[in-house]
Amino acid sequence: VDGGKAYVGAASFGTGPIALAPHNPLPLSPDPLFFLTVGNTLPSVFTNLQGTLDASGRASGTIRLPTIPAIVGLNFHLAFVTLDATKPLGVRTVSSGATFRIQS
Repeated sequence: VDGGKAYVGAASFGTGPIALAPHNPLPLSPDPLFFLTVGNTLPSVFTNLQGTLDASGRASGTIRLPTIPAIVGLNFHLAFVTLDATKPLGVRTVSSGATFRIQS
């Protein structure tokens, strides 16, 4: 349904949520990881958090975490929005969140 639309994703350490009324809330917390990723300032770690969905409404990305023992066991969360300038806040769709646990 969102094929060909631009998207933006972000990560955070919490599930917020961030209100995007009249849309569903974004299931992320406005923490430092959120602002680093929504601003695309960690491209060597999170690849393709921004882009354009293919005709089927899909995109793929990569997460490359550095080898830092202190982060093993931490959870982080990802979510995305598709963009549409004709919609409120310029947001067409808000995704569900996905949770990842960092393992060694």
